[in-house]
Amino acid sequence: MSIRARRWGAVLFCALVAAAVRVPLLWDDPWASGYDGWYYVLQTRSWMAGEPLFADRSLVFWALSALARLTGSVVVGNKVATCLFAALGSAGMAIGCGRITGSTAAGLVAGLWWACAPGHLYVSFEFLKNEAGLAVLGVLWALLAHASTRRWALVGALLCTAFGLAVHKLTGVFGLCLALGTLGAEAWRRARSQGMAVPSSMIGWTLAVGGALGAVALSIGVLRVEDFARLVAPGPSESSRFITLLTSTRIHPFHRFTLVGAHLLPLLLTAALWHTRKLAAGLPWVALSIAAAAPLLPFGFDLTAWRLLLMAFVPAALALALVVAHAPRWVGAAVGMGVLATLPATVPHAAQPEPNYAQWAEVVPLLQAHVAETERVVAHRGVCGFVWAEADRICENFDPQGSAEGWWRIVYGMGEARLAPYTSQPPVRLMLGYTLVPEAAWRQFRLEHAETLPLVHHPRNPYRARPGFVYGPKGTTPTAGDSR
Repeated sequence: MSIRARRWGAVLFCALVAAAVRVPLLWDDPWASGYDGWYYVLQTRSWMAGEPLFADRSLVFWALSALARLTGSVVVGNKVATCLFAALGSAGMAIGCGRITGSTAAGLVAGLWWACAPGHLYVSFEFLKNEAGLAVLGVLWALLAHASTRRWALVGALLCTAFGLAVHKLTGVFGLCLALGTLGAEAWRRARSQGMAVPSSMIGWTLAVGGALGAVALSIGVLRVEDFARLVAPGPSESSRFITLLTSTRIHPFHRFTLVGAHLLPLLLTAALWHTRKLAAGLPWVALSIAAAAPLLPFGFDLTAWRLLLMAFVPAALALALVVAHAPRWVGAAVGMGVLATLPATVPHAAQPEPNYAQWAEVVPLLQAHVAETERVVAHRGVCGFVWAEADRICENFDPQGSAEGWWRIVYGMGEARLAPYTSQPPVRLMLGYTLVPEAAWRQFRLEHAETLPLVHHPRNPYRARPGFVYGPKGTTPTAGDSR
């Protein structure tokens, strides 16, 4: 078999694995996946109707709408999109790493890690727009790896970066850093090879392109000033980072190992790039590894630092490729098989339903019987989107401001007996741990017990007003989720 055939065979294999491992993750039930799954269902439905429900302008909804029409179901179309995005990103990583290292085995391992990394499995399950942005990032890397020999590929990389920003701001910024860093590294490499200083015009041009792309992203509403608040804003689940990583049952043990390792990745990646004499080309990846570790940001499962840390698998894929490319052949085989061997444990762990929408489907008639069509509901993320999408009741996953009239609250962890004295209407038990009461009753209960019951200020009992970085101005139509 020719070298070219082996390389494309490796790329195809990575793409197929990326799609295949997500089938049990997504198709174990007929419901949308994760806390944000119903947000995408609601927005895609309204996008298809020509009246977007939320002020979310991501280009991903064009693709989701097309797949929904093709499959006949928004939920199924979104799941197909997740598999396609994962396959595209994995293929791009395999192509890019194979190109830059000159090793088919290195590209194969990088693509497999992209396909199977526990952090990426979690992103696939929870954050569909992030998944789309990662696909763009993978394609961008494949283009940049060929940029030194193909000028149009470099132009395409810049266009791809701009497209990435229009898909999802977080991964779009990742792509922007990668593209601009690679442009600067290429200018440095060419100037040094000719014994010249780096042209100041090239540096200025690179910065100008970056500024222009950022300005475009701001002007069309993909990035907004308010979005930067979420980077530093503490959240209700803020906690000690390493205590959380080492003790939380939410995280698989192997995933814990990779997340702790992500904090050492900037040093390890720099050492690998220095040893392989690819430091200039790889510095953008070092920057991405630092951004993924997010060392100065508050940490919690509802905060930006958690999502950044999940995406540490992106620079880790390049680190693995560098190791494999400069190690004996058996190392590459062992690493590749080791990555695949983690799947029987990590995929079922990532696929554990939370919230369990099958159980919530059983209480839809009960909700509809107690909440009139003109009334609204408050519930935590995931449940809120489900209530809106399946029970057809507008829902808010933040604390509604103003009058409590016409609002109901799905309370977590309190019980009917404890809530009963605060309402003339008997509390309605929906399922174990969840009770439906009028919003006015909950406010009175919260006022009296805020200092003694920690669950009153828990993410599953929304108590904060909608922050500025959530799409849609405060006081208008409530949203089922932030613009993820």
